Amino acid sequence: GPIVSLPDYSYGIYIWHYPVMQAVMFLRPDTGPLGLALMSTPIWIGLSAGSWHLIEKPALRLKPKKRKEAAVMSENQGAEHP
Repeated sequence: GPIVSLPDYSYGIYIWHYPVMQAVMFLRPDTGPLGLALMSTPIWIGLSAGSWHLIEKPALRLKPKKRKEAAVMSENQGAEHP
């Protein structure tokens, strides 16, 4: 079937979850673990999505082409010089 390409927010989640939870705990020190999770999760998911679409995805366009293409190119160069 078709390959579905979903955005990979994992790095953004890794980067954003801790500072967001720290900010929530600072601003609402009376918050328990469940309240912390309920308040912080939508925020760090939103920041993760934003950083993927605004920073990570555009940066990936700057990377060289896939390794597979580079390997095919080097094989072709080898074929030209037996």
